[in-house]
Amino acid sequence: MQTIELKVVGKLSKKLFDKFNDSLITKGLEFNELILFCDYSDFDIPIGHCFQSVREPDKQSPFYCNIILKKISEEFGISLELIPKGYKTICKFKFIDKNIPEIIKNIPEIIDWYESGTKLILR
Repeated sequence: MQTIELKVVGKLSKKLFDKFNDSLITKGLEFNELILFCDYSDFDIPIGHCFQSVREPDKQSPFYCNIILKKISEEFGISLELIPKGYKTICKFKFIDKNIPEIIKNIPEIIDWYESGTKLILR
């Protein structure tokens, strides 16, 4: 069985919350939810998938946590039922075990995929 990974490039800027409210429900985010820009996916990943770690690409040691994929949107604010292989998406995640890890809190807020050089890998 193949391990599913997803690259994250930044947090959705609060300037864009209204644009994505219908597809991602950006208003009233819980303390353990974030909306993240995700890079091209190498996998079809359905809503409800649970990632179990996050790491920087150049580091082997991950931070273990449970991260549930809650909602998915494409760039025009249209909801999707899964992250299609080969697509860039904007996704809402819920961090189950603890508060949001510092490694993720520290990535920048961005308005598009090209604004950030930062990448994290959810696995």
